[in-house]
Amino acid sequence: MIRASRTVVTLHDATFFSDPAAHSTLKVRFFRAWTRLARRFARATVAPSAATVSELDRFAGRPRRATVVAHLGVDRALFHPPTDADLAAFRAAHELAADAEWIAFLGTVEPRKRVPALIAAHRALRAERPDVPALLVAGGLGWDEAAERELTAAGDRPGAPLRYLGYLPVDELRALLGGSRIVAYPSIAEGFGLPVLEAMASGADVLTTDRLAIPEVGGDTVTYTEPDAEPIRAALAALLDADRADRADRVARARQRADGFSWAACARAHLGVYR
Repeated sequence: MIRASRTVVTLHDATFFSDPAAHSTLKVRFFRAWTRLARRFARATVAPSAATVSELDRFAGRPRRATVVAHLGVDRALFHPPTDADLAAFRAAHELAADAEWIAFLGTVEPRKRVPALIAAHRALRAERPDVPALLVAGGLGWDEAAERELTAAGDRPGAPLRYLGYLPVDELRALLGGSRIVAYPSIAEGFGLPVLEAMASGADVLTTDRLAIPEVGGDTVTYTEPDAEPIRAALAALLDADRADRADRVARARQRADGFSWAACARAHLGVYR
């Protein structure tokens, strides 16, 4: 039984309500029930974005007290523009040419991340323009069967247009992100959007969607697309053709914006609620 006088609950997103098809039936039932109970009985609730608070209010009812927003942060010791040595080590580890370029996706491969749409968009663009950089997908396989089939079939073959790298050592992530021509993250639902923030901090040119919390993170420093294959294809083409000065300006502003999100501030917000 929840003891409301002692309970603070952090709720990371509302996708069990807004996007139930992206989760197992058991998870949907469990988290919907406990989210509603937490909102009703907990002394305080915390969420990582104003968008998540709005979604929770809409689906799970208003809490006893207003939910506190505690934006997540970025670890700058790990996520910063990669050095030449970082990039050389990454290319060597994955048998990439010394001048190789790539488009990157990083995250758990689950339905709301729209990885099959990204793969289809990239394949269509490569059919038009064979010089389009390879798509490197990194992260664990979740429960997106269509994406799993595509990625398993592709494997990790050096020189292939689509490569599934799986989990990467954390020290390789800034090279994957910051060394890419584009980080593509066409998610349809994010409680915060940490992969977008980490890509921004790493010096990436980010293509994502304007769904839920992502605009709170990216602001006007990232490029937005609809999460379907054709608009993703068109957006990728536009970014690849973008003026270098425009790209540099976008990346610099994204890095500056990322500086506004820290784990210290996130911790302070939580401690304030706990106290």
